[in-house]
Amino acid sequence: MSILKLSYYHLESPLKNCFAYCALFPKDYVFNKDMLMGLWMAEGFIAQPDESQSLKELAKEYFLTLLQRGFFQDAKMDEWGLCIESCKMHDLMHDLAQEVAGAKCKVLKADEGCHPNKIYHLSFAYRLNFQRNIPAAVLSLEHLRTLLLPQQLSDGSTFRKPMLKEITSSLTKLRVLDLHGLGLINLPTSIGKLIHLRYLDLSLNPIRVLPDSITELHNLQMLNLNRCKMLTSLPTNIKRLVNLRSLDIGECHPVFRHMPLGIGELTSLRNLPLFIVTKRVGSARLSDLKKLNSLRGKLHIVFDGDLETTMLEAREGDLTCKHGVNELEISFTIVLSDFNDHDEVVDSDSKDHDEVVLEGLKPHPNLRKLKISHYKGGKLPNWAMKESLVLTLSKLVEIELYEWKHSQIPAFSQLPLLKRLSLTRLLSLEFMETMIDGDHSSSSTTLFFPSLETLELHVMHCLKGWWKGAGGEPYGAQPPGLSFPKLSKLDIHWCTNLTSLPSCPSVEEVHLSHTLNNFSILNIVTASSRLTSLTVNIAEDLLRIPTQCLLQLSRLCIKDSSLVSVDKFGDLFATLSSSLRSLSFDFCDNLRSLPKGLEHLTALERFAVYYCDQIDLECEDKDERCTIPNDMPWKAFKTSLRSLKLFGLSQLVSLPRALRHLTNLRSLEIAFTGLRELPEWICCFSYLETLELVCCYQLTCLPESIRDLAALHELKIVLCSKKLFKRCQGPNGSDWPKIQHIPRVILEDYGSVV
Repeated sequence: MSILKLSYYHLESPLKNCFAYCALFPKDYVFNKDMLMGLWMAEGFIAQPDESQSLKELAKEYFLTLLQRGFFQDAKMDEWGLCIESCKMHDLMHDLAQEVAGAKCKVLKADEGCHPNKIYHLSFAYRLNFQRNIPAAVLSLEHLRTLLLPQQLSDGSTFRKPMLKEITSSLTKLRVLDLHGLGLINLPTSIGKLIHLRYLDLSLNPIRVLPDSITELHNLQMLNLNRCKMLTSLPTNIKRLVNLRSLDIGECHPVFRHMPLGIGELTSLRNLPLFIVTKRVGSARLSDLKKLNSLRGKLHIVFDGDLETTMLEAREGDLTCKHGVNELEISFTIVLSDFNDHDEVVDSDSKDHDEVVLEGLKPHPNLRKLKISHYKGGKLPNWAMKESLVLTLSKLVEIELYEWKHSQIPAFSQLPLLKRLSLTRLLSLEFMETMIDGDHSSSSTTLFFPSLETLELHVMHCLKGWWKGAGGEPYGAQPPGLSFPKLSKLDIHWCTNLTSLPSCPSVEEVHLSHTLNNFSILNIVTASSRLTSLTVNIAEDLLRIPTQCLLQLSRLCIKDSSLVSVDKFGDLFATLSSSLRSLSFDFCDNLRSLPKGLEHLTALERFAVYYCDQIDLECEDKDERCTIPNDMPWKAFKTSLRSLKLFGLSQLVSLPRALRHLTNLRSLEIAFTGLRELPEWICCFSYLETLELVCCYQLTCLPESIRDLAALHELKIVLCSKKLFKRCQGPNGSDWPKIQHIPRVILEDYGSVV
């Protein structure tokens, strides 16, 4: 510790404050870099920068200095590898932070008191809820600047609302106030009295409306409303928050439908993940984005309603000047036909509107991710045409297109850095490219998708293949010499007319479902492929894949509704005995028994059966008609299996007795609509940590032996019988004494959470 102290004493004074502040968080806490820097700025720990450097840039410099000197560790990069996103602190460093922080920083434990006039920064080492609230003594901490809830979860917990009014009325020197995940529906108007407040976290609350008094917080720098999914709008005078740098309203749409006029005056904003454009009176227009050129990170523009946005107005949004926006999502107005799988005539006004708007929303070349949803235009914007796409968006790493009416998409194959391409519900698309789009021969100097690692094709009923031949049909299997050189993950669902794709020599994960018999995994796997995860809807294909391709397979999912018996797969399971860790049978409607050979899977850790209505899992005492005598494969899974999921097995009224052999099980999830009882032998699962019961409508009580599950730390009961729900509610429920030893009991009953 003395060496660590020496390192601390060599820090400059502002860095010492930033480091000591981390004592407010628990050990092993994952610090989000932007959150931590925001807190430091709110507390005034960042020295006034010179004219060449912003406050945020200096805070980042502090963070990197602490990281480089070993005060932080385990740094994680963002998804594009551009910058550090999070880090941790070693336990010894955390001990040092607590020591040097002294009495000014206090982590309050449950039922612990606090001493007035000594504490400036306070955090809670426990979750607040209706039974465990903020101690009244906190209200007397007249010098308190910080109130943090690092342990708070978002599972519907609530706490006593009058306390919030007392906090906002008494603790008027607060700079940082964290109220996330408290089940708040509204805020008291007294929030406006916290005139020194710089950081306010209201995320994960069902707040519907913010009081107008919140606009009196003129020093506020960061307002976090992320995942406030009941929030409808922002205060009309939000423009009065002139120092606001971050307004996080991410994941508030679609309930949130109104962006107030004047938001464009908040020119200090660097974080505004959602921007709604609507024709409602008093709402912001797209042109309000013009002055917000300091924006960074994600920007989601949503067009809500029947609009008449012109190309000129779209261009006034000036996205080409927003060099810090690296993730852009554009969602056009949803119409009823968007949810219909049949081709319908698109309203000409909607079509023209979408075309001119998308043309005007040309992004900055720094863009890394682009998502466009519900586009009804009849043509592509000029900046997305093949001749200019590579020049305009050469840094793109991810592209998502969702619900397009157009029968063509840009030719993405030449983008040099593109790693992920996701296409969903492009219901008119038949081919990705035509042979005349460019030279697709093996002699071409430009690689075909040189960096693509993930390809997702979902619900594209008209898609036939990648290249369109001269006769309008797929161009063979693929042009000579062309394949996805780096593709490692392929995910295809509901592409019922697909017949061919380029081969994938490097593929590791393949997930196919509802492709009918037109498309097989054999179309894309080559002898050099080394599969690690596989989902197939034609079970017979497993017997045709070269054995060397399966030697590293760790996850297998079989979705084959025509499958009756898999006894012929015994040799395959023997081959996978040391590699397979996860196995599931999904929607195999005609499968009647577990296959022979499963007992070879001695390394299996996770096993699941979903909606296989005919399957018989009970083999004990039924040897004469059971394909696997002697309780196999359950005995073979005794030491390895950790997770078991059994969903939608409506014919079962109790757990198969053979499961009692799974004595090393840690997680059990079951959903039987006909389940009438849990057996007393459930105590055999002595290592069980989580138990989840879903849609068990006939289950009315829990077994007495559940008391003996000493390792159980979470019991979740979802949409089960009202009688069971009532019996498990504490403290007066009849079954509560059986489960009161479980630290986390969650009851979810049609929208309510206890």
